Amino acid sequence: MLPVAPHVLVHSTNNGHAALSASAAGSIAYRTSAGQTQLVWVDRTGREVAALTDADDTQWDNVFLSLDGGTVAARRTLNGNTDVWILDALRAQPRRLTFGSTIEGEAVLSRDGRRVVYASDPKAGLWDVYERAADGTGLDTVLIEGPENESPRDVSPDGRYVLVAKQSGTTDFDLWALPLGDHEKPFAVTTTPFAEMMGRFSPDGTLVAFDSNETGQFETFVQSFPRPGPKVQVSKGGGRIPRWRTDGKELYFLTTDGTVMASSVERSSSNVTTGTPRPLFRLPVLQRFVWYAPSVEGERFLIPKVASADSPLTIVLNWKPPQ
Repeated sequence: MLPVAPHVLVHSTNNGHAALSASAAGSIAYRTSAGQTQLVWVDRTGREVAALTDADDTQWDNVFLSLDGGTVAARRTLNGNTDVWILDALRAQPRRLTFGSTIEGEAVLSRDGRRVVYASDPKAGLWDVYERAADGTGLDTVLIEGPENESPRDVSPDGRYVLVAKQSGTTDFDLWALPLGDHEKPFAVTTTPFAEMMGRFSPDGTLVAFDSNETGQFETFVQSFPRPGPKVQVSKGGGRIPRWRTDGKELYFLTTDGTVMASSVERSSSNVTTGTPRPLFRLPVLQRFVWYAPSVEGERFLIPKVASADSPLTIVLNWKPPQ
């Protein structure tokens, strides 16, 4: 094995892939580092109002705010290793939760922020689902371990279920409810020939908002839980990564260009009605499909912000190993 570069970027938002490409003709292209990122709060117009972390080169992304608004889980890559980190939403003291050599991320929190469910790929490419205490005590508990990719999307407000995106060779990604007790079996929330990849429980646990590409592009839908009912389409012209306001009366999603949209949600005994979506602000160009987190009252949003650009591309021509 011969070194070509002393340092190559390994990026958390690209499933741990290296920023490296090589051709058979001997050309090599790579980046040495990602731009600096930080977690910031923005208001409903996208104006930055507070920074939760300092800007650094550790690649913050995939933020999740507990339903009580007190705890943040995020994915962070430090020295090429991608792990789950926990932060106090007010005091912003980052604390590393996972220490494995594999990629850990896509962490979701219980309502009170005391339990963390996250994805890890110990099989080098296949995601399994684990749980542990947010304070770092105790050991990891395996929730799902199988031959397909599974990643957590949310924990129900009552703590009974984990919403999981599960990949299938016949139906692409589907959403499943994984009971955390011993007396129930996992059951499907959405199973279609299309991809349902992102989902969230409503704050009262009686609805699930999710995105699906069954119309030819990803749109955001809402349906009842745990017994599925008719789907209500919320977005028009594209909708990804839905998020709820804590009172359940407003739902957010992203358009194809990264605009955060807001739609009112009204409930009756038998129906769900959503209002016309309204644009709030557009995420930065490099952050179009990241996880974002609305505050409890929906007046602020926690997002990863790119504070500086990636390092320039380095191109090596006609490289040949020494004889």
